[in-house]
Amino acid sequence: MSSDLLNIALSGVNANRIRLGVTGQNISNANVEGYSRQDVRLATRPSQLQGGFFLGNGVSVAELQRASDDFTVAQLHADTARHHETDAYRQRLEALDAVLSSDTMGLGGHLDRFFQSLQAAADDPTSTVAREVVLAELTTLTERFSALQARMDSERAAVNTQLTYSAAQVTELASAVADANRAIAERTSAQGTPPAELLDQRDQLIRDLSRYVEVQTVKQSDGSVNLYVQKGLALVVGGTANPIDAAKHPLDRDTQALYLTVNGHRELLNGSKLGGEVGGLSRYLEDGLQPAQNELGRVALGLADAMNRQHALGMDRNGIGGGLLFSDPNSTYATTHRAFPAEGNVGPADRNIAVSIIDSQRLVASDYRLELTASSNYALIRLQDGAQVAAGPMTGVPLTFAVDGLEIELTSGSFQSGDQFLISPFRTAAADLEPAIAAPADLALAQPVRGEAVLANLGSAVIEVAAVNSRTAFDASGSGALPLEIQFASPPTSYAVTDGGGGVVATGLAYPPPAGSNLLPSQLGLQLHLSGTPAAGDRFVLEANTGGIGDNRNGLALGGLRNAALLGTGTLSLRQAFDRAAGQVGSLSAQAQTEAGAAESLLRGSESSQAAFSGVNLDEEAAKMLEYENAYNASARLIQVADQLFDVLLDAF
Repeated sequence: MSSDLLNIALSGVNANRIRLGVTGQNISNANVEGYSRQDVRLATRPSQLQGGFFLGNGVSVAELQRASDDFTVAQLHADTARHHETDAYRQRLEALDAVLSSDTMGLGGHLDRFFQSLQAAADDPTSTVAREVVLAELTTLTERFSALQARMDSERAAVNTQLTYSAAQVTELASAVADANRAIAERTSAQGTPPAELLDQRDQLIRDLSRYVEVQTVKQSDGSVNLYVQKGLALVVGGTANPIDAAKHPLDRDTQALYLTVNGHRELLNGSKLGGEVGGLSRYLEDGLQPAQNELGRVALGLADAMNRQHALGMDRNGIGGGLLFSDPNSTYATTHRAFPAEGNVGPADRNIAVSIIDSQRLVASDYRLELTASSNYALIRLQDGAQVAAGPMTGVPLTFAVDGLEIELTSGSFQSGDQFLISPFRTAAADLEPAIAAPADLALAQPVRGEAVLANLGSAVIEVAAVNSRTAFDASGSGALPLEIQFASPPTSYAVTDGGGGVVATGLAYPPPAGSNLLPSQLGLQLHLSGTPAAGDRFVLEANTGGIGDNRNGLALGGLRNAALLGTGTLSLRQAFDRAAGQVGSLSAQAQTEAGAAESLLRGSESSQAAFSGVNLDEEAAKMLEYENAYNASARLIQVADQLFDVLLDAF
């Protein structure tokens, strides 16, 4: 009987020794990240039949339990990915918002100062100083466009660098998970259960991986887990990890894309659907940086196009017709550097595409994808909204079509079915904007035409050239050339127009003209204003504004473009377009802050749930240590009792 008692006591000593050891392990690892609390589950040994009774046979260690819940762990990983996605998105948007909304770094104030200088020069068109101020503000404005472009290019480069780093981290961590899977599978096969620290290590690796991409886990019968990204693409299968690498996007060479290689097949991933930091950075590119950069380019093109058109209608201080004020948006370099072939296009690389700006009011701040289909058709997809905005048959080159204020010409080359091209009219437009004049006298503030009444006129009518819409007709030597003469019939209910060569341009024109009509035929490019009442036979002459250095009418027209609706199909001024883009970034930034705050709260909740279920509570472990120590001491005391009983039995014999 003493032998049975000794066995029972020894089993208790051994069980409580193990329990104390596990408790000590918990206490020692309480502050180790990813450690899961361990518990010992005891089981009563099978009893034995003695003297007609089943008597106890002590205790055994049935299982070493790891405190872990699959749902809690999966939720922690998902919330980790969401937190890092929203945080990366928020940080980048806040930085971009700070630039666009800044009075010193933004564009709005510089646009205002440029147009204010034009107004001042128009108020005093003979002042060289006022003209110099215009040129200085013109240079400053183009430099601000260039600086904003450089900042956005820097942002894109930084995101590309981070995506490359993230891809390397994902591959490294996925390989570590695969290694852990192999070790776990081997231990499970050999011993039936793997060490708890291996499971903790793998869970921590998956959480570290979730920082960069969101993963879905599927447990396998051998204890390993498979990891999937983007809702079904295998990243880790058992002991094999499939690498992710970063390289140029096949369509957009300025953007890094992520590729997953499985069994030698390289698949392009959708970055914005990967979650984690990669998802946040990709969302930033798609929703924040790219639209803002396109809008900046659209404002630059709208400014250059409108100002150049108006400046060309004026006359400088030397009596010469106005030329370009800003660099030409449709220069050969500009038009041929707005289309880029996709990586997958087959050789030879001889396709040439020219993209011109034909109506800046209709421009849409978006990139486009041009596709040539197997059925010998072309299709143009606007990437901003995914709409197909142009399509037609490929009838050979050159092929020209117009859409959204752009003219796209396939000029030459062996275009083939399957070809794709990125049409990006705006990405570098701000950097390409430069002043086109350098001398104050070259500023065309005057109108090239003036109107005068003949001294012999009897009526009270006064004529004024209200606007110049085109110089084509009156600058030529044929019909419509200056000087032009308007002569009223008797009675003055009609009039005729003759040109400098004595040719009749128009006759029998009704006076007054219909509401909204001009005195001159539209092809002459002049808009007139006649005040007072003409008399029969009155004549008015339109002639070159020779010596009109004090004329400011074109300067006023240039300054008037400040508030003109030059963009958005005639709904937005330049300042409004930029402010709207900056406002959209600000709105996204505010939403991102809210999303990031909510995601952080969810993560903290998941961490608390994980800690409550799997973490080590030192107070609880201290209480367990006392409990197990007492049990150990009691079992040890029982050994002494068994020894004493055995001695009594020996003495009895």
